Amino acid sequence: FWNSPFFPFLFEATNEALDGLLALVDFCTQRWSDEQDDPAASIQLRWPDGTERSYAGDGRVLDWAHTREASNSQLYAALDALERWLWMRISAGVDVDDVCAKLLAKTNSAAILGVLCDCAKLAPNLLTGVLAPLLTSPLLIMRDEQRLRYRYGSDMFAWYRAGEQLRTIGFEWEQAAHRNTSLLQTIIELRRGDGAFDREASSIFAAWPATTVDSDLSRRALI
Repeated sequence: FWNSPFFPFLFEATNEALDGLLALVDFCTQRWSDEQDDPAASIQLRWPDGTERSYAGDGRVLDWAHTREASNSQLYAALDALERWLWMRISAGVDVDDVCAKLLAKTNSAAILGVLCDCAKLAPNLLTGVLAPLLTSPLLIMRDEQRLRYRYGSDMFAWYRAGEQLRTIGFEWEQAAHRNTSLLQTIIELRRGDGAFDREASSIFAAWPATTVDSDLSRRALI
């Protein structure tokens, strides 16, 4: 995240930084879609009023914020900067409802959903409000589970080259608790401790499509 100019920009001019970051992510996601055999690959979310939105991207796009590659590093660093900035605000007790709502409403990319999944793991109460639409996609829940199950270990060689201070920061960030917890487990634990959420979640899960592999696997894990 420290390699991205968006990191300080988010603190200095939040709305302008978010608009610029979303424009970058959506442009890159569209370029990704143009190169796919199945350009329709996407995640659909539904709002309480019945409104539905589609977010382009497969499991790799969902995980862009966690990606370490030399190519496209500004894209990945920008998404990591967004996650880190949100993490700092949530950890400080700052309300992020408006930011999360803006991100959901203004992006067309599953990469932003990946960041919002991490926000829900940091602050599960977001799933009872602004991030409740995340519960409507069994595909999203399954892909988040997969990105943790098949993730690579820490790139310690890269951190050693970065120096002691950045090595410590980078390793701690890669191993942060919310990055090693699935959305599925977060939902399960929240259901156990919040009866009202449990009832609402059960109603949402009952509306999942009954014939898809992802909904079947996610339903068996949650119910």
